[in-house]
Amino acid sequence: MVETREGTRTRTRTATGAGLVIAAAIGATMALGGCNGAEPKSPEERTKTAVQSYKEGVSLYNEGKRDQGIEKLRDATRLQPDYTLLRKDLGTMLLDRALQRDGASIQLQYEADIAKRENRAQEAADKEKRGSEFAALARADFMEARDNFEFVYDRWPQPDERANAAYNLAQAYTGLGQFKRARDLLEEAIEAAQPTGPLREKLERTLALLKEAALREERLGQR
Repeated sequence: MVETREGTRTRTRTATGAGLVIAAAIGATMALGGCNGAEPKSPEERTKTAVQSYKEGVSLYNEGKRDQGIEKLRDATRLQPDYTLLRKDLGTMLLDRALQRDGASIQLQYEADIAKRENRAQEAADKEKRGSEFAALARADFMEARDNFEFVYDRWPQPDERANAAYNLAQAYTGLGQFKRARDLLEEAIEAAQPTGPLREKLERTLALLKEAALREERLGQR
């Protein structure tokens, strides 16, 4: 599994696990064939190719080949855009990469600030440029993750799965600075799904962090 690195942060964010499990039902119900590079035409061919790409993508990601894994799941999603499990796992991969890129951006900005104070202007400029590049990449990943999680949240009726989708979607909203939407979504998920045990604790802990961040921002605004 890919290790997620955390950077110093000026706003609240939460980390997501990158553990991805291939649904056993897929392997049990579909026979997998090799991909010959040609665009599949029949529904059966599209499904078979999508499942092959999905399994390859998850394997690549879990081997630490993050970008290749994401591209494989994108390929699978283009073939099967309405397959909820695909969209969920692609969103999880993108969210994990977004958090890593966001952390790298914050770390580079921190190092740029130090370089400025020590009159190392060129080094500060280079780090700021790299930090901005990472921030742009992170935002693109957060947006794509949000789109996938919104799809899952709208189509997953089981209460616990819906609550988990809300948790992931709230993280994407937070990464995009949409804190109110994240808070509202978590409150709605807790009330509607009535989750228990570790899942409820996770949702409530994240909601508390978001509310605390909102209070800090409000106090700073009053100074």
